[in-house]
Amino acid sequence: MKTTTLFLFTLLISIKGFSYCQVDTAYSYSYPGNGTTRDVTARYITSHNADSTVSQDISQRYTSGVFENIGRSLYTYNAAKQITNMTTQDFITATSSWQNSKQLIYTYTTGKLSSETRSNWNSTTNSWDNEWQNVYAYDGSGNLSTEGYNLWNTATSSWRSSTRNTKTYSPLLSQEILESYSPVTLTWRNTTKIEYTRNGLNQLSQTLSYNWNTTTSVWDLAKRNLYTYTGIFATFESEERKATAASSWQFYSKAFNRYNTSTLNLLERNYLEFDAVDNQWDSVSRYTYEYNATADLIARDNFYFFNTTSERYDGRDRTEYSCRALNVGFNEIETTRFGLYPNPSHENKVVINAEKATSYLLFDMSGKTLLAGELSAGENNIQLQDISPGIYLVKVGNSSKRFIKN
Repeated sequence: MKTTTLFLFTLLISIKGFSYCQVDTAYSYSYPGNGTTRDVTARYITSHNADSTVSQDISQRYTSGVFENIGRSLYTYNAAKQITNMTTQDFITATSSWQNSKQLIYTYTTGKLSSETRSNWNSTTNSWDNEWQNVYAYDGSGNLSTEGYNLWNTATSSWRSSTRNTKTYSPLLSQEILESYSPVTLTWRNTTKIEYTRNGLNQLSQTLSYNWNTTTSVWDLAKRNLYTYTGIFATFESEERKATAASSWQFYSKAFNRYNTSTLNLLERNYLEFDAVDNQWDSVSRYTYEYNATADLIARDNFYFFNTTSERYDGRDRTEYSCRALNVGFNEIETTRFGLYPNPSHENKVVINAEKATSYLLFDMSGKTLLAGELSAGENNIQLQDISPGIYLVKVGNSSKRFIKN
């Protein structure tokens, strides 16, 4: 069945074609006092390999009319185009050269990410010193079941267990338990627990967070997050907390989301926090997103420092994304509506907002299937630990969109 699906999709591409944007430059701006004038503050330059994987990121700050290098990240990959090494370097102005700073090494088992190891550059010994390590385990369905976090013990030159997160599915993620490791008793101790509740459409409707009570040896309910949907859109989110296990729920924060109902892309997000002293909601931040005709993210604005006197934000930052189009002149297949964000993504996940329950596929630009699964109507978090930086195609139902992971 997978072979047939891939063949049909490849055939559609060969007939209809596609276009996509490869982000190569992003500019950051600040607006003093949230006025009409803006000052450029930074630039981020991305270079790509011939296979569309990211080879290098350079960050620069804007000072006295020129861009100055700050840092860069270098990437290497295996034959499957999975990232195997990311090395970050700092720019040394005195010598006009790059100096190693940090390194992440990725290992895989049967195609799945099994560990990430972080080390720091020791300029005295000119070598890498281990710092921490994440290890991953998966269940029989391929779901991430355990995330372990280890710290490097310099005295014994070995890894020491620190925390682990165990996930349960039924069939979607239903529970997470975080534990910490005691080097004294050599045992794992409960720390926090999160329970996920979904509605009839498998949309996330509530999360309950618990703290482990070491005195009573029970889970104390501490926080809950509630989600409200308008059709397939998660348009309202709220967080409530308890001062003690026996106390009532108290307002903490809420957020409103606005979407483009045609493309399903997120357009605006407003975040507020509750002021218990004044018994009122205070605006904290507002994000707005702009897209081009093919639904690629081209700009993001962040508004902050809300002034209660003027009823407006005093702070504003903006990031604009520049890209070069490849294979221009073809049309995308677009009969099933879905949203994809953030895009580009700098995280190990992406949200697919689906109009209805359906399936999805993620391809690289050669047509190779990298991820496949089922979606529920509404927002779906897709984990991307195994996906290296680059440009991909996401197919939902019989529609496709470009996706960029940086």
